[in-house]
Amino acid sequence: MSEVDRLTAALAERYQVEREIGQGGMATVYLAHDRKHDRKVAIKVLHAGFASAIGPERFLNEILVAARFSHPNILGLIDSGSADLGDPVPTPYYVMPFVDGESLRQRLARERQLPIADALRIAREVADALAHAHAHGVVHRDIKPENILLTGGHALVADFGIAKAVDSASEKNLTTRGMIVGTPAYMSPEQASGERALDGRVDIYALGCVLYEMLAGEHPFSAPTPQTVMVRALTERSRPLRAVRPAVSPALEAVVARALERFPADRYASAADLAQALAVAQDTGLAPRRVPWRTVALVGVPVVLLVWIGMAVLGRHAGSASATVQSLAVLPFANTSGNREDEYFSDGMTDELAATLAKVPGLRVAARSSAYQFKGRSVDVHEIGRRLAVGSVVDGSVGRNGDTLHITAQLVNVTDGLTLWSDAYVRDVRGVFTVQDQIAAAIARALRLSARGAEHPGAGTSSLEAHDLYLRGRFFWNRRDREGFRKAIEYFGQAIARDSGYAQAWAGLGEAYSLMGGFGYMAPTEAFARARAAANRALTLDSTLSDAHTALGFIHLFYDWDWSAARERFDQALTLDPRYGEARLFHSWYLVAANRIEDAITELRGAVADEPVSLILNTRLGTMLMFAGRYDEALAQFRRVLELDPKYPLAHLDLARLYAARGENDAALEELRHSPENVGSYGLGLSGYVLAKAGRRAEAGAEIRRLQNDTAHRYAVALPIAQVYGALGDRDRAFEWLDRAYTDRNWSLYFCRVDPMLQSLRVDPRWEAFVQRMNFP
Repeated sequence: MSEVDRLTAALAERYQVEREIGQGGMATVYLAHDRKHDRKVAIKVLHAGFASAIGPERFLNEILVAARFSHPNILGLIDSGSADLGDPVPTPYYVMPFVDGESLRQRLARERQLPIADALRIAREVADALAHAHAHGVVHRDIKPENILLTGGHALVADFGIAKAVDSASEKNLTTRGMIVGTPAYMSPEQASGERALDGRVDIYALGCVLYEMLAGEHPFSAPTPQTVMVRALTERSRPLRAVRPAVSPALEAVVARALERFPADRYASAADLAQALAVAQDTGLAPRRVPWRTVALVGVPVVLLVWIGMAVLGRHAGSASATVQSLAVLPFANTSGNREDEYFSDGMTDELAATLAKVPGLRVAARSSAYQFKGRSVDVHEIGRRLAVGSVVDGSVGRNGDTLHITAQLVNVTDGLTLWSDAYVRDVRGVFTVQDQIAAAIARALRLSARGAEHPGAGTSSLEAHDLYLRGRFFWNRRDREGFRKAIEYFGQAIARDSGYAQAWAGLGEAYSLMGGFGYMAPTEAFARARAAANRALTLDSTLSDAHTALGFIHLFYDWDWSAARERFDQALTLDPRYGEARLFHSWYLVAANRIEDAITELRGAVADEPVSLILNTRLGTMLMFAGRYDEALAQFRRVLELDPKYPLAHLDLARLYAARGENDAALEELRHSPENVGSYGLGLSGYVLAKAGRRAEAGAEIRRLQNDTAHRYAVALPIAQVYGALGDRDRAFEWLDRAYTDRNWSLYFCRVDPMLQSLRVDPRWEAFVQRMNFP
């Protein structure tokens, strides 16, 4: 009986195995048909020796890490298991999408040398995939042209599943069986020497080999046998790349040489650093024929050259800027000052430019929460355009040197990757407001739009010192944690002390105090009183501030429980800025309080359509679906969020709450393990609730005691404690704490009628009396 026949018999219920399509050192690949989903898949079956050395259970447990990867340049994992193929131990296998394309090895066999632009693009995409994997603790250890698949003009890195499983297995067990993890021609010297403490720099070395091969048409240490290749890599330097291919720029040659350094400490420290270096090399090697879109490629380029490039590109491509391009995203500007503490200024410039552009008639600007998903990441411009549903992106850099600003900016069409406009500015810091207007006007002209009526937010003050303090406050506010809010209040207060008429600073102060009260970091009576005064002062100074109206709506909704006043404020905010995500989110919560859950879902679906990668909006859409009892849809939505960010704690928490609502307590506890320990009273309450539902009463009681001792959130613990007591069946204590939650103004009481964690209390006669106290609309 052949291997294909045995595999077909073992997997007949799910897959129809068609034929073998490839074989490597660790696994054999089969083409199969997924019966359930009617699609082609690739099944990788681990060789018997590796299966025995690693162990099926360990392999399948470790491969789950790869299953959670969500990256456009990583080939995903869709299934795994073990099959009885007649060997002493069950044989592990895993399933991936079948890629309709070819491997890099196949393209190299056909073309030998790739165009330099193609080689750079492939290398940057692989480096970006490696950076993502390394950040999750996974080293590939077998990067080679066979494991880089090409489809739709982009690269996909395969075999992360085996890499993680083998990396976590016993090295001793593998080596005693004479097995080597990796391919000799692409092994780094330390990997070839059998060192056990390997890190991501082995992947950087292997990618250096691959890039050299794409450009030169030969391996950097070409030799008749793999053993000779390894010896040469340990004892020699590679032949200079430009001696093989003179068209390669000196900058690119230097990048490849550094990636191939014999000692790990001499290579790039991270795959992200390599991706950045490739971007710079691409710019210096290929401009002005095609200007790359990442601003990091502009850093260090002389200003005169940048201006010349901007004029040349604009002259060539301004006419191609279609009038239909009416949407863009302003990506976070890079901080090039050399001081990380100046990041507040580059972020502030980004936010204010986006706010200025949002006032350009006929132009839709992606929200901050969406654009900032790409901060510090090297993602292809086409992918950003697809994920944000925009036609162009603005990228830039900001550097401060004393009183001098160095600013670069460029506008890139996401369809063809061509730069529509770029420029560089050297200004005295006092010209910060003017330069924002100049950039916005230039971008509007490149898009054939009128910038009339657009005004930079900094117009709210003439004090540069107040403006700088405001930017610091907004930077810390965006951190959304206790210390961030505390510092935001401090900086907003200092800005107001410099200019008491600064409306934006007053609005920021109101938002910061509101969230300090809402999260239980301050006594609600004090926090919301200060928030109300600040928001009202902001509107007295400028009645058109949508964030100030939103701050007042927040207070009415979460503290006053004045439902009609909340609705009016959110309506005003959305009239001023119909796409303001914060107002749409809070308005959806008002709809929950008004018992209009389906309207809340509709509101958030529209918000997500405008901000497709916003983590909070996507998560809250899942929350609303859960409240509506649409559990399967909610589950799918939470999984989409975790594809965007596998570590997003709020998604894990609400997914745990969904599992608890479905009675799947083990799954809920597993989700809670993915959440950080500092999730506050909400996480502790949810943990106690699930433990109580699972019959683990002592552990649930321990969570109640932890909540009672939670001084950081002391004003927000009453409702979670009530929820745990309700799950324990102690309704008397549950209602005692529910009354205290009412007195403490626990902010989440407004959705008590749909919260699944209060289900056990709704059958009690006291429930209706409690709900009436809330005076819901």
